[in-house]
Amino acid sequence: MRLQEVELETASPEQQRILLDIQKSRNGDLSGPFKCWAHSPEFAQVAQAVGKFCRYDTGLELKDSELAIITVAAYWQSQAEWQIHAPIAIDAGICPRAVEKIRTGIVPNFQKPIEKYIHQAAKELLETKRLSDGTYAELKNLLSDQMIVNLVGLIGYYSMVALTLNAFQVAKDGVELPFVEPSH
Repeated sequence: MRLQEVELETASPEQQRILLDIQKSRNGDLSGPFKCWAHSPEFAQVAQAVGKFCRYDTGLELKDSELAIITVAAYWQSQAEWQIHAPIAIDAGICPRAVEKIRTGIVPNFQKPIEKYIHQAAKELLETKRLSDGTYAELKNLLSDQMIVNLVGLIGYYSMVALTLNAFQVAKDGVELPFVEPSH
């Protein structure tokens, strides 16, 4: 990791406060971008609140949220985001073969329309910066307006997470990297 990790024992009072808040809201888990964001406690406070909502309160089923998250992780080739969320996606019910296809950029043959259109919406937003009329119409058949807004927010939030993890070269130690690191 490029940044020195902010540890509770050596953190400033502001950093300790935000890290403890994050731990409480995530069952003690500080993996992902949080030790990076702790370098800016004010940013960390706002970002972790949005993240808590995106992770737990969108109204989407866990498997659907995780499908969107791994689609984002694959697009950004975010090592840690993939390492954290691919196992959760599988445990939540996304087929392991579909997860592997997403990692390698292949669109899986989803059996459930909700999975197809969540994946398609995430890919369209990331690749074209827009949501096509057809995909939007399909989402409207499957989700409420509020849940569509929440899905778009989730895709944006996890893009921010991926960019943080990529900028500061965060990945789980001792775990094979899911994406080839570009040479600079």
